[in-house]
Amino acid sequence: CCIRSHFSRLLIDPNRGEDDPTLIMQISDGARVPGNIGITAAQKEKRLTTFYDPYHNVISREITKQKKKGKPQLVISIHSFTPLFNGKKRVIDAAILSDPYSHDICCRFLPFFTKACPEFTISLNQPYKGGIKCDTLDRHCSRAHIDSLLFEYRQDHIGCKEGIDLWSKKTKEALDHFIQQTYS
Repeated sequence: CCIRSHFSRLLIDPNRGEDDPTLIMQISDGARVPGNIGITAAQKEKRLTTFYDPYHNVISREITKQKKKGKPQLVISIHSFTPLFNGKKRVIDAAILSDPYSHDICCRFLPFFTKACPEFTISLNQPYKGGIKCDTLDRHCSRAHIDSLLFEYRQDHIGCKEGIDLWSKKTKEALDHFIQQTYS
């Protein structure tokens, strides 16, 4: 099952907790986000009920549905990061982010991912640290003791069909081997 947000995280970031100050960014990578400056409580609530809550409700329903089937669960979250941040080039091509609950599974998966992608620099918890309190994986997985992997791909790698196809193929290869060894 694939669950996607169909809105920009500049509108509201579905990966943040409702109380996170970056839920609705007023400044992103040094640029002001005009539609978010001075947002009212009513406007925030409308974004929560129109975009954020439906996204999380679908995730909750799907996890519940899969649990009832009695299958081992692995939730995968896919994100991207900019090739430049604060004017500096990022040298990492992709990453896996972990929180305290998912750290072990992320560390076990990392060799599969790096083996599938020997020409790329793959890291753990860079360019960001995982484990944001109340983020999507904390809310739906870590608290419920469900395995999860959070992928981060550098945007210049996935900005075209060829890049998406390449990373999809390499990620699938790594996941297939990992799942076979871990969950079979």
